[in-house]
Amino acid sequence: MDAIAEVAHQHGIPLVVDNTVATPYLFNPIAHGADIVVYSATKGLNGHGNVIAGLVLESGKFNYATEKFPQFAEKYYTLRDVNERPRSFLEAFPETPFTARIRFKYLNYLGAALSPFDSYLAILGLETLSERISKQVHNAQTLAEYLNAHDAVEWVRYPTLEGSPYYALYERDFPKGAGGVLAFGFKGTEKQRERFLNSVKLFHYHVNLGDARSLIVNSPQTTHGELETDEKTLADIPENLVRISAGLEDPADLIDDLEQAFHAAFDK
Repeated sequence: MDAIAEVAHQHGIPLVVDNTVATPYLFNPIAHGADIVVYSATKGLNGHGNVIAGLVLESGKFNYATEKFPQFAEKYYTLRDVNERPRSFLEAFPETPFTARIRFKYLNYLGAALSPFDSYLAILGLETLSERISKQVHNAQTLAEYLNAHDAVEWVRYPTLEGSPYYALYERDFPKGAGGVLAFGFKGTEKQRERFLNSVKLFHYHVNLGDARSLIVNSPQTTHGELETDEKTLADIPENLVRISAGLEDPADLIDDLEQAFHAAFDK
């Protein structure tokens, strides 16, 4: 990310990072050169699957006062000062022009405002962020090791596994862990994969992630089901991919659930 940020800044372009999966507990993109950080607060930040919310943050370090971004220098009557003089977002909000423009132009006019109760739920979830993410990291690591040694699994994708192409980045940038999301390749037919997913009892079949509950889903047929075959190939999303978002349950119980589902898939 540091290298990407360097190239972006050389060309006067802000770096935008989606830090939803890692959450700020595991990774701080701004410390690595990001100018804007976005989150789906529905997921790890809230952590209970009971609110739909999002966040946009900015570092306050990027220079928007260039010809690339004329919208920030445009004068607005609604931003007038005490002398009734129209101001630009750069003048009214010199440290946060990007997020201020989002709030005044889009949140106000399009109505994307979080309700008070949803805000309460999001803040309540935030209070347990470190405890939840730590447990999810531990569970994901345990599940990755279990699946990596399973005969019915073709491959496992999780950065902490030494065969992962991202292992070096994990060791360098993620001292608290690599997050609670992993994926594996189901070694079986489509029908067997369906039986496996239909047989889980503790896992929830759901496309969300970062939840207190452990979730499992066949991403190529759900979250990425609109992609053409060549697009999935380009994105390296094989048809047998199964995604897990580790929750807060006991890891032994999660393994038992997967094991009985594997038996249900192959014993018929």
